[in-house]
Amino acid sequence: MALRWRELTVGARAGELDKGPVTTAHIMRWSAAVENWHRIHYDQRFATGHDKLPDVLINGSWKQHVLVQLAKDALGPEGWLWKIKFRYKKMDVAGDSIRASAEIVSKQEIDGFGFVTLRVRLTNQKDEVSTAGFAIGVLPLPGGPKLGSSRRRSSSRCRCSAATSRPATASRSGTTTASTGWRRSSR
Repeated sequence: MALRWRELTVGARAGELDKGPVTTAHIMRWSAAVENWHRIHYDQRFATGHDKLPDVLINGSWKQHVLVQLAKDALGPEGWLWKIKFRYKKMDVAGDSIRASAEIVSKQEIDGFGFVTLRVRLTNQKDEVSTAGFAIGVLPLPGGPKLGSSRRRSSSRCRCSAATSRPATASRSGTTTASTGWRRSSR
């Protein structure tokens, strides 16, 4: 069910999406679709023997897609996913079942639009968080302009606040980590 501005409550669940168990066939099809031919995504002997991984890995780009799908489904056809930032915290492997979930952490009205910040995350069947971050969506306000009519003006003036505001850094694993830190600009 799509979010409606008047019904938004900070702390409320905004949506869930279940995927899996993810098989090696799923991983291979995704790898082929995005032309990611790294052997850790399809060659179990290489992944476990050479790279010492627990199994074939689920692609990070697939996990990103699931988070975007979750946010877009929550925002509905009238909403717009403006920004999403997340961090890979743990590997997901073939056989894992993935649950995507979103929680409302803030909402604010800016220039006639409703901006909602969602805490998004992926967990596996053991309830371990493997990916976490924030998404910012834009919803139409009752009596306000329709999205698209002032999108450019609004997005150039708004930087919504989220839970933290630290700059992007590289982690030990080499993945880029960043938290949202959008604030209203003075332009």
